[in-house]
Amino acid sequence: QPFKGAASFAHFRLFALCTAGRDEGSFRFELAALLDHLRFYLRLLAALQAQGAGLHGLDVRVTDLDGTRADAVAAVVFAPLAEEFPQAQARFDPERVSGRIYYAGLCFAIYASDATGQAYMLVDGGFTTWTQQLLNNAKERLLISGIGTERLFSVFGAGET
Repeated sequence: QPFKGAASFAHFRLFALCTAGRDEGSFRFELAALLDHLRFYLRLLAALQAQGAGLHGLDVRVTDLDGTRADAVAAVVFAPLAEEFPQAQARFDPERVSGRIYYAGLCFAIYASDATGQAYMLVDGGFTTWTQQLLNNAKERLLISGIGTERLFSVFGAGET
């Protein structure tokens, strides 16, 4: 799998999260799971910042792939993140190209910039249909995400304190 760009590797270590459950209506499960994943990563990155890692400009980008959840994401996800993590920007990324075939509904990425302003994607995630297919049940939901630990350490010096 070819990668282009600074600190991009064909093979790398990552830490992953996975949240599965059933549709509760009104996107409640999806929004709660998305908020949980984003909070986890932002807490991790904030803790690394506090330890001296050179993380700047945290940028959460959510893509609403089918255009049905933007208002709910803004109210249920972005509003609490803005209050809890004022150092991070949370916004929609309708121009995202990657993952549009892979993810369903919502996907996200978290970027951080180094001291020079160069932005690096550290986290990628989104909803898949894997459990729907596995269990043959359209009510199943699955959110997966991961953070590239090697990129985090090599670019930002995380963990070197």
